[in-house]
Amino acid sequence: MKKNRKAFFFGVMICSAMMLVSGCGYFNISQQERLTPIEDPSASELVKEEVFQFDYSLLEIDDEELLFLFDRFKQTREVEMLGNIEPFEMFQLYMYTQAGEDYETLYYFYPEGSLNVSKEQFIEEGRNEVTTQNNREFMKRFNEVREVIIRTNDESAQIHFTLEEERRDFTFQLNRIGESWFVVPVPLQ
Repeated sequence: MKKNRKAFFFGVMICSAMMLVSGCGYFNISQQERLTPIEDPSASELVKEEVFQFDYSLLEIDDEELLFLFDRFKQTREVEMLGNIEPFEMFQLYMYTQAGEDYETLYYFYPEGSLNVSKEQFIEEGRNEVTTQNNREFMKRFNEVREVIIRTNDESAQIHFTLEEERRDFTFQLNRIGESWFVVPVPLQ
């Protein structure tokens, strides 16, 4: 693994709903890398952009080291365990966790104090019938995604993907705090 690697709640859950599938596999069938300026002309930093195409579900994770770290993270809730993973790996783990409806673990993907609900409320709202149904439907569609565009800079990352059946584009957002990537409070736009 490389280094660098309801109203409100409903919005959070819809963003996460695309992950309901059991299992997870890695990627990298084709990769293109290029540097492009950030769209904000006042920004002086560059954005790294990578395009990844897959022949299997993004919910499949076959990186044993990543799964080992994730299992330890689930047991300990020590955010530092995920400190050296890449943005795409954090996205993939988040979606995997969402698909598995493990809302307690999902809560820890957010920076401490960034959500306007307690962990208990987050879990309760995640498990309500409507959210569960929406999450499962989203995850079924997400399971068909075969291409992502990842844009990163030193402080943030965006993972862009399209739900092909409805031709709807989404962007999943992360921010770096220290050496770790965290999901923003409403990650899916």
